[in-house]
Amino acid sequence: MPKLFSFPKEQHLCLQCRIDAVYNEGKSLVAYPLRVAYKLEDSREDLPSACMLVSVAKRRFRRANKRNRIKRLVREAYRLNKSILISSLNLHQKRIDLAFMMISDEMPTYDIIEKAVLKAFGKICKENNL
Repeated sequence: MPKLFSFPKEQHLCLQCRIDAVYNEGKSLVAYPLRVAYKLEDSREDLPSACMLVSVAKRRFRRANKRNRIKRLVREAYRLNKSILISSLNLHQKRIDLAFMMISDEMPTYDIIEKAVLKAFGKICKENNL
């Protein structure tokens, strides 16, 4: 499997201080049914080009299996399409932390999630001249 389509542990956004920085200092946009919060910064050797997390509120989806399904769909859409974002980040020597949040109350399909992820990548690149 090519490394381009993998999603290793170091690309997961796990540290609480970095998660807080994304929500408090970063920007956000809506690519329905997802809301994306992100923080751009200069590239560093010790961190990957892009890290992400997925959040699905228990208030919107009470059943854990539905929340987990949505998280799997978002991670898969990100994994298969992250090369678009990473190539433009590497070109401009930037790195990004992303947080995807579900804002719809309806169970989405993979096609809907993939379109939202691609739309979010396009908006991020356009807003930040990447």
